Order: sequence, then structure tokens, then C-alpha cells
Amino acid sequence: MHDQPGENSGPVNSGRDLQGEGNYDAARRFDAEQEAFASDEERVDRAARQAAEALDGPEGEELRKAERDTGRHGQYTGRNNAPDVHEIRRQFWHAIEASPFVMLQLSVDPSGVAPMTAQLDRDGNHNIWFFTTRSGRFAEAGPATAIFVSRDHDVFARFEGELIEETDPARIDKHWSNTVEAWYEHGKQDPDLLMLRMALGEASIWSTDELGLVGAVKLMLGMDMRDEAGKGHVETRL
Repeated sequence: MHDQPGENSGPVNSGRDLQGEGNYDAARRFDAEQEAFASDEERVDRAARQAAEALDGPEGEELRKAERDTGRHGQYTGRNNAPDVHEIRRQFWHAIEASPFVMLQLSVDPSGVAPMTAQLDRDGNHNIWFFTTRSGRFAEAGPATAIFVSRDHDVFARFEGELIEETDPARIDKHWSNTVEAWYEHGKQDPDLLMLRMALGEASIWSTDELGLVGAVKLMLGMDMRDEAGKGHVETRL
């Protein structure tokens, strides 16, 4: 099994960012973002405890009243605490544009998960794309699942779709870059080059922004979240 273009070889122009299957660049950035988040944990925890103390006093009651009056748990519909599907979907697309790295797996190969860089297009009509190789784990294509965590850990998503070979040269040209070229010895003419289109289907999206301040403090302190359940989670189609 080969996780990068080329038989038992590293990517061409290895000084550049690395793209493609088993995307080292995506994995490296994902790890860096996780480490940065962890390094701020003490500060976040301290701020959360200060906020929790404030919630026990007059400020807390004022905050809860303001939330009830204005519907500030994200932008709610105001009926049964239902989350705003359009708003959470918007948050997802904004977050993945800022950090387009996902963990991708074929449905027929659950153990074959790998970090990949999603190629996005605002006019993509419910599709995203991936550069990979004909000799790699995703060449079989078919039903697949992707897991996404935003850079700031405020949006989480699991979405499904169908991986299909992209045969339109214009699409390859649109997303081609120096960092993509680093993976392919013969550039766009490389016989191992494979671009896959993922036709997006069902998605589960969680947004911590939709919890509001009270919900966020409860979450960070491990308090009872049952009253907040469902406020930041939607099942939708992308």
C-alpha cells in the first residue's frame, strides 16, 4: 500500500507543503492546531471558572434573562429550542474553508482512514474534491465518510458521500497548485494522478457556538448539559 505518489519514494520538491493521500501537510497542521488548543487549556479553564462564578451571582441571572429575551443560543428559531440548520451549515462551510483538512475513509475499508486536503469550490454544487493516486487506498472510490474538526474546535462534523473519479481537465486545472504538483513527478501528465469528486450526502454537524455562554461554561466545567442538548447539533444534507 502506498500513501503517496511514486513507488516507495517521497514527494517531488519535498521542501514544499505536501498534499495528496496520507496528506502529511494536513496531518501536521491538524496536530499543530490540537497542540495549540491544548496549550491554552489552563487559560480557558481559568476563564471558564471565572465565568461560572459570575453565573452564580446577579450577572448570571441577567445573562440568562438576556438569552431568553433575545434568543441568543446561536440564532434559534425560538420553537422547542430547535437549532438553526442554515446557520450551523454556514458555520461548517466557513470553518472548512479556513482549515480544509479531513480524515477520510472508504466505507468498504474502515481501517484505511487517512488525512486529506479537501479542494473546495463555492459553486461546487454539493461537491468537494481530493487529489490522490491510482496506486493508493482511495483509488477504488465509492461510498465514503469524512470527519472534520475546525481549527478553533467550535465546529465538528461527520459527513458521507460518494467518491467518483473526476475526468474534467478543467476541474484539475482549477485546483492545481505548486503544493499539489509536489506530489506528482510528471505533473498533470503523471499516470498515477487521480482526482476524486465527493458528491456530498448526509451530515451530522455540531457547533459549540450555538450553546451560548451559559452552555459553553457548563460544557467546559463538565456540568449537566441535558438542558442544552440538541441546541448545537443538526442532521442535514450538505
